[in-house]
Amino acid sequence: PGVARTVLSTLGALATVSQAAFRPYVSEVLPLVMDALQDAGAPAKRLVAVRALGQVVEHTGTVMAPYMDFPQLLSLLLRLLSEGGAIPASRREVMKVLGVIGALDPHTHKVNTASLSGEGKLEKEGVRPLRHGNAGAGGTTGGGEGAEQGGAAGPDDFASDLLPSSGLVTSSEDYYPTVAINALVRVLRDPGLASQHAAAVGALMTIFRTLALAAVPFLPKVLPALFAITHGADEALRLQLLGELTALVGCVRQHMRRFLPDLLHLVHTHWAGATPKCLELLRELSTSLRDDFKQYVPELLPKFVLLISDAERTMNYDNIRGALGALEALGSAVDEHLHLLLPALTRLVAPPSGTTPVELRRLAIRGVRRLLP
Repeated sequence: PGVARTVLSTLGALATVSQAAFRPYVSEVLPLVMDALQDAGAPAKRLVAVRALGQVVEHTGTVMAPYMDFPQLLSLLLRLLSEGGAIPASRREVMKVLGVIGALDPHTHKVNTASLSGEGKLEKEGVRPLRHGNAGAGGTTGGGEGAEQGGAAGPDDFASDLLPSSGLVTSSEDYYPTVAINALVRVLRDPGLASQHAAAVGALMTIFRTLALAAVPFLPKVLPALFAITHGADEALRLQLLGELTALVGCVRQHMRRFLPDLLHLVHTHWAGATPKCLELLRELSTSLRDDFKQYVPELLPKFVLLISDAERTMNYDNIRGALGALEALGSAVDEHLHLLLPALTRLVAPPSGTTPVELRRLAIRGVRRLLP
């Protein structure tokens, strides 16, 4: 024990003198310090180890690094601080070391601590968890079949990128939603499971509604998969997806900004076959992303004009109520293009043939009143 104390003291003094030149040797010194700190039978050696740790960190500038390399260090120092039998000098040194190393982000500490057990420990030691093996033959690389349609990441990338840690561990708050979402996206990406896509979409959106804004970090991985299957889905699933996307926009609101071009592409693509759902989506987008949505108004207004003209021609006004609601949601975004809409809206209010239902006339008058600056 005497030799160990002398060595640790010497290393601390050497770090104080050498400063930055000692930095390459920190990775070799810290394991010796950790061993001494964990020796509960030698309080004097622990005191010297604490002092040496402070000297090494302070004079080499490796703040925070000990916590990252040794996740158990913080809990060990706190235990030394709280031990009733600890001598005052030791407690003072522990306080100094805690100040020198710096404050650790609670989430980072939680993730680091989780890596000491379970799958986190296995992955840290180089053992790949079973979930990677189940991702499929193309899932372990960035190309091939693992690169999903629509530019989405492969299943393996999906799982590893969602959590800010080296692996999925059960103690993480993100563990269960990540595992569930990962499994559901695999179902959506598998054409052989097309009969289960509707149920998978429903389960996925239930998770998102439950997570609310906590679902935002998952969106970059999930939405590309949803966009991809929307284009190849049957009519029933397409209508369900458009409805669920509308609800998701209302849930996360401005966080859908980066996906606005993709959502509008869906509207343009499926306008003819899913007009009511597209109108609902446009209404929600214009409400949630008004400023960002304004630049896309010119390319959308002709669709509204044509919709109103077709309704007058066919005398089928089923979609007019939804169109008027979407236009009202646009509000001031249509100010510069109001001249395109007014003739069509005026015909709804005072149709030449007098065939427009009275209720729709009232809605059209209300819409014009709200759109006029």
